[in-house]
Amino acid sequence: MVSTVLEGGIVLSRALGDPRALRHQILTFRVIVQALYVPQVQR
Repeated sequence: MVSTVLEGGIVLSRALGDPRALRHQILTFRVIVQALYVPQVQR
């Protein structure tokens, strides 16, 4: 899954001509993984 996100981000970045697209893709994946595995603090 990680390689798919990276490869897709690279392709997207090149297609759009925007190197920030790869960074955005990786950060979005990070948020999703954190939401799945990091326990939420209940207040």
